[in-house]
Amino acid sequence: MDYKKIHDSIIERAKTRTLTGYKERHHIIPRCMGGDNSAENLVELTAREHFLIHKLLCEIYTNHHGILKGYYAMAMLKQNKRNIAITAREYDYLRTEFAKRNTGKLNHYYGKKHTDEIRAKMKQNSGRRGKSSWCHGLTKDDPRVAKIANATRWNAGLTKDDPRIQQQIKKSVASRTGQKRGKYNLRYLTCPYCNLTHSASVIKRQHMDKCKYKL
Repeated sequence: MDYKKIHDSIIERAKTRTLTGYKERHHIIPRCMGGDNSAENLVELTAREHFLIHKLLCEIYTNHHGILKGYYAMAMLKQNKRNIAITAREYDYLRTEFAKRNTGKLNHYYGKKHTDEIRAKMKQNSGRRGKSSWCHGLTKDDPRVAKIANATRWNAGLTKDDPRIQQQIKKSVASRTGQKRGKYNLRYLTCPYCNLTHSASVIKRQHMDKCKYKL
């Protein structure tokens, strides 16, 4: 199959049309091969075409790490964003090939080291990196260390009947049931697999696909 011909035909068609609705910009000459962000090097593609173009580039440039990395990134994006589902065989190929090319001498960064100048800049810009912790060298007898060791939580010794504990329980129940929590206007979602309603961040992080594959 002539992958180059198919690739070129999609690009040429994209140059002479105007897309409406959802569209994605694509570099005709990939950035990893020297392409720039000029208007002449950009075309607008549908999500399906964009995915297909990156797949074709992998077939054309079989041993180019940057091309494979681009296709890998396309395939690993959230499916609901691009509405693309790859097959199990394609997923297996991408994961295996990407892992293989990031191991040992095949790794793009194999054998490369930062110069002393770059290391000095990294150390300078890394916040507390290279600096000792404030408690470094202190013993347990130091009053500052003793203060931390003897610190207790604000709710230590409190029972469920305490008004402060009841307030915390109400906030927790409000989060789980989708109610407005105090002054915060949180966005709530319901997991379609376990039917639990919680804040959007919790549902996305701890449910959704995790619940799906448990089923």
